[in-house]
Amino acid sequence: MCLLRRDTQGKLVTNYAYLNQVVDLILSLGAKPMLEFSFMPGALAREERLPSMGGWTLSPPKDISQWKALISALMEHLKDRYGASTMGKWLYSPWLQPGFTDIGICSREEYAEIYSASYHAIREALPRAMVVGPGCATDCWDWFLAFCRERDCMPDILSLRSFAASGEREDSEMNLVGSNESFPFAVSKDENILFHSIEAIRERLEQEGLGDRPLILEEWSSTVWQRDLCNDTCYKSAYLFKNILENNHHIGALGYFALNDRLEEIPPSSETFHGGFGLFTQDGIPKSAYYAMVLLAKLGDQLLSQGEGYLVSRRGEELQIFLYNYKHYDLLYRYHHMVNMQKTRRDLVFVDREPIAFYIRLQSLPRGSYTLRRYAITPQGGSSYDQWVRMGAPSPLTREERERLIRLSVPEYCRERKETAGDSLSLKVTLGPQDVCLICVQKEVGG
Repeated sequence: MCLLRRDTQGKLVTNYAYLNQVVDLILSLGAKPMLEFSFMPGALAREERLPSMGGWTLSPPKDISQWKALISALMEHLKDRYGASTMGKWLYSPWLQPGFTDIGICSREEYAEIYSASYHAIREALPRAMVVGPGCATDCWDWFLAFCRERDCMPDILSLRSFAASGEREDSEMNLVGSNESFPFAVSKDENILFHSIEAIRERLEQEGLGDRPLILEEWSSTVWQRDLCNDTCYKSAYLFKNILENNHHIGALGYFALNDRLEEIPPSSETFHGGFGLFTQDGIPKSAYYAMVLLAKLGDQLLSQGEGYLVSRRGEELQIFLYNYKHYDLLYRYHHMVNMQKTRRDLVFVDREPIAFYIRLQSLPRGSYTLRRYAITPQGGSSYDQWVRMGAPSPLTREERERLIRLSVPEYCRERKETAGDSLSLKVTLGPQDVCLICVQKEVGG
């Protein structure tokens, strides 16, 4: 954001121009900002550590008073521009997530000092600010909560992050394939790691008397590896169906990482389908993950039934039946071994590749005619990657090819009419590996 720099005479100069543009854009979309006071301006950094392609630096400040003054000045600027009542609806995260202490950014004592100083600078400028944190995995919570009590800087909303990473080796013979484009973690063998992480943190919060505080997932994906080629495929839509449907009832928010493949953490790829985190490719082509989000937005507000691979909800007079056939990575791929991965064949790295059949019976329905609208994300529809493969995997894409991919990658859709048998409807749906399906059921007017 070019927020702080030194001029030719060494004087600190603050510039809010880029920050204003970002906040204005967020507000224009009807959203509210979450401001994280995280990366250290180079002018204040004690030392340069882990510089990124985007130029940000992970480091403690040379002078904690200058860091606190920067936050205070920033908060005052925002109050002048947007007003305290508007800012009271935003979220504020005081500093980096505490897991960075484990890779040598700073000690835990230094972290506590910087976090608490940031917290109190926010509170002094806006006493009713909604502070959120710490944004870490399960291994940092004990000491984080302890220093927050000691320094009176407990967040109003507690948050975690999850990238399904495992730091424990399952097999002494299995070596993790390293990369300078990813943190050195394998993907956990636990396909329900997100659920188990949330439950573990909720249990810890109950023990601390914080069970009534909101818990959100502020940053999350299936892997920490930004060149996971499965990110482009139907695997990601099945992953999102499984994890959102199975966890939405016991967490306040799920923040997927990220919107598109334009990330500054590693160099950009020349390939369109290179395994980036995004819902969209770097040139704006929607992936299967995007269409999974579109279908999940149709989730009703009343839960009727849920089990392995399915959820049934209701909104008004409509029923929504969500189905998914999720398959987890096999051992080799979880450790980044690419022997079964090909550029145009990315479905051979899972523990199971069998289809599954769902037999559904909706009972106690008013008799008559019903309209069923079926949406599906499969290699045949909803996956721009699979359309690209069928197109011959052209690279680089021409404008015509890109536009064609966007048109061809929408989910499969069909509409049918069914009559009740007595007071019930029966359906059978077969899903291939990583397929997802949504069936919306509504009684016809007068039917």
